[in-house]
Amino acid sequence: MKKGLFLLLLFMTMLISGCRTVVYKESPPPPKPKVEIRGAPPYPGVVWVPGQWCWRGKRYGYVWAPGHWRK
Repeated sequence: MKKGLFLLLLFMTMLISGCRTVVYKESPPPPKPKVEIRGAPPYPGVVWVPGQWCWRGKRYGYVWAPGHWRK
């Protein structure tokens, strides 16, 4: 009897431990991109990387990362 109860408890523990809740939260869509005015490149061999909205969580929302020149 004790062996059967032990096996039942072991089986129930295995079933319960396999259950877990995963919550996926979607961020709202980003705002429209800002219009950036890029000047002439500072020196030859660089390319313009456009700015973009970055999600910083519910507290800060979307934050604009400005464009920049990259080698």
